[in-house]
Amino acid sequence: MHIYKICTLAAWEETQRTGLFPGMPIDHTDGYIHFST
Repeated sequence: MHIYKICTLAAWEETQRTGLFPGMPIDHTDGYIHFST
């Protein structure tokens, strides 16, 4: 299964650098990560 997430280039680059994706601001506001499968 693939999981897709729309994010900024800066967020993607940080994810590639650290290996972690903390989510986008809307994810933190809503309390969960919005994504598609």
